[in-house]
Amino acid sequence: MPHQSTEPVDTSRRFPTILSLTVRKTRLFRDAREASLDTATRRMQANLDMNRLSRYRTIIVLLSVIVVSMVGCQRKQLEPSSKRKEINVDVCIAFQGRRDDVAEKINLSLSATALDALRETAKRNNIEVQIKGTGETAFVISVGGVENLGAKGDNWTYRVNDQLGDRSSGVFNVQDGDKVTWMFGKYPLVP
Repeated sequence: MPHQSTEPVDTSRRFPTILSLTVRKTRLFRDAREASLDTATRRMQANLDMNRLSRYRTIIVLLSVIVVSMVGCQRKQLEPSSKRKEINVDVCIAFQGRRDDVAEKINLSLSATALDALRETAKRNNIEVQIKGTGETAFVISVGGVENLGAKGDNWTYRVNDQLGDRSSGVFNVQDGDKVTWMFGKYPLVP
């Protein structure tokens, strides 16, 4: 028969009790849950950081596009006037037999009017022009000593590209390549 010892055997070291197993299991679940929560929290924080970064990048890109387009628009607006400061206009002053007609191609500023075309052409040909008023109220009284004769007589009128002027010559802007004709005769004159 095998020998039996009378000393009590400590089985807690060799065989864990159900209670200790439960405690260990609970600790393991809790540790796993905390680790999982930490990982999830870190992932959420990383996603938030990426979203912020993405938003900042988007804002920077949009601002860059806006700035570049504004600079581009300003350049487009400035280029034509910086490249070309004058327009070419054909001008004819028709005296209808009272004096020799004058015809010239002249350069004018970009904001020139039909009246400016008359003045410049007259100046180049030593022809005196008398004008009353300015801008909307500008009215040609005489050109080269040939004066308006009033409502029933001959008067100075102008045409731009064969179209009778529909407003004061002091506000009718001419464009590059226009043909401006000043004629003395009965209104409306046919060129």
